[in-house]
Amino acid sequence: VDHYLFGGARDWGRPFRALFAGGGTGDGCIMLASCFALTALTLVALWAVFDGPARPATVALQPGVFSPAECAKIVEVVSQAAWDRIKEAQGYLPTNDISISELPALANVSVAVRERMLPRLREAYDIDARSRLHVADLYVVRYRPGELAGLRLHTDAYTLSFSIALNAPAEFGKGGLAFALLPGKTFREELGTAVMFPAKQLHAGTAVTRGTR
Repeated sequence: VDHYLFGGARDWGRPFRALFAGGGTGDGCIMLASCFALTALTLVALWAVFDGPARPATVALQPGVFSPAECAKIVEVVSQAAWDRIKEAQGYLPTNDISISELPALANVSVAVRERMLPRLREAYDIDARSRLHVADLYVVRYRPGELAGLRLHTDAYTLSFSIALNAPAEFGKGGLAFALLPGKTFREELGTAVMFPAKQLHAGTAVTRGTR
């Protein structure tokens, strides 16, 4: 819905009405309601009404996901990789990133993320043990002035997202992670810390003014 109908630009802080025609098992309604519950929005559907005051964006922090040495190794490997020109993610969002799957030297990073992040996500968002979690995409994004300084407000393609700081905030100016439902707050987390959030929360990478994030 977000990608194909709204191009990632809809303000998901406003209520959203969805009509499910036909019925069937009701899986479509349940899936959409689950996503909206994570993002603290109001959903009015054919079979159920989820209504109430909007809550602040559900953002959780997990320090120490990667050690300083692990962060330094990741940065070293990606710094030696061939960065392509700015490309579009989800068909509309300019970005500058490298997929971890393209870098054999970082194969252990995918394993570490599964082992360290999935349990934290399950705990932070109270996900039932019977529900299967997997890492759908894993990449390193680089922000720097004159190249890709930041990312405009957008949503991600999946259900839950996380961002892990690979270098310290002192190494770059102003850049960070901001949410539409948390005005005035920019997350500039310490090295190795993960910021976890529902993927449909509107968020942005604020522009870096110096250095590299």
